[in-house]
Formats: sequence, structure tokens, C-alpha cells
Amino acid sequence: MFGKSKNRWLWPVRLLGVRRRLFTVLSSVSLLLCVATVLFWVRSVFVAEQFAWSSATSIIGFNSQEQVLWFYHGARYERSIDPNGFFHRRAEPASETIPPTDRFDDGVGLGPFQSMAWGVDFRGFVTPAWLLCLVFLLLPFARQLFRFALYVRRSSRKAQHRRYGLCQVCGYDLRATPDRCPECGAIPAKTS
Repeated sequence: MFGKSKNRWLWPVRLLGVRRRLFTVLSSVSLLLCVATVLFWVRSVFVAEQFAWSSATSIIGFNSQEQVLWFYHGARYERSIDPNGFFHRRAEPASETIPPTDRFDDGVGLGPFQSMAWGVDFRGFVTPAWLLCLVFLLLPFARQLFRFALYVRRSSRKAQHRRYGLCQVCGYDLRATPDRCPECGAIPAKTS
């Protein structure tokens, strides 16, 4: 065959295996992120926390405070009191503010924000912890949701076929030949 693989037709099967493994890995990461979100959610009721990486000119970080999660970056316009590199700041009780202090509120608490505090011009995104938890749960349960949607579709289609006198297998009209489907040869179930 001059260098061509004999099992050329197997590549979609191999690709399906890779897709399944990738989906499993991504689902596992998503589930771990969901667990981390729940932990931060519960902790944010009692403690306000900031995890950030700081340099002399910028900061990028994450806050959990009052059941809300803040993801932000900022440019420094004043000399910083924060150490360079990774740092963790904590305030008890959770009602004490850790910048960013201006909270965007559209009723849900979801959206972009901009704030100036501690010599930093913060820009970022704020989201309720429960919403982020739901987003992270979508991927691990996507396969089950898809299977459930297919089950509902198939069962409604079978009920519709029964109601209109169609073949359950191929959908051929059985009004002229109610004993056997002339298209696929299936024998319809007797209805009383």
C-alpha cells in the first residue's frame, strides 16, 4: 500500500477515545474548581480574603467577600505597600472591606467593576459564588444532561409515532399495512 496504513478507517475511533479522555480531564478540573468555589463561598461568609500576585507596577488577584467572588487586575499609580510576588490578605469579620470597594449591583451581583483603592486602579469582574458554582457544574453533568435530552426526544417521538399510526423503527405510515412495516419489516406492537 506504499506507506498508507491498513487501518486508515480507525482514525475516527481513535479520535473518539482522545475526545473522551479530554472531556474526562476537563470535567475533573471543572469539578475541582466547583469544590474550590464552594469552599471560598462558605469562607466568605465569615472572612474576607484576597489572593493576589503583585509587582511594582501591577496587581492581579482574586477576592472572596460576602458570598461574592471578585477577579481583577490593576495598574499602580502610587508606591505599593504590598510585597512583590504572591500574597494573601485576610480581614475578619467579612463586612470589613478588602479592595476593590465599589460593588457593582444589578440585582444579581454580576458584572464588571472599576475601583480605585490602595494606590491601584482596579478593573475586573464580580460574580456571586453560587453562579460560578453552577457554571463549573455544567461540564461534569453535560453528558448526563445530553443523554436525558435524547431520552425525552426519543420517547416523545415514539409516542407521536404511536398516536399517528407510524412505524416505531422507521416512521413509515402503517395505516395501509397495520400488521407489518413494508419499509423495514418491523412488526408493530398491538394497541388495545
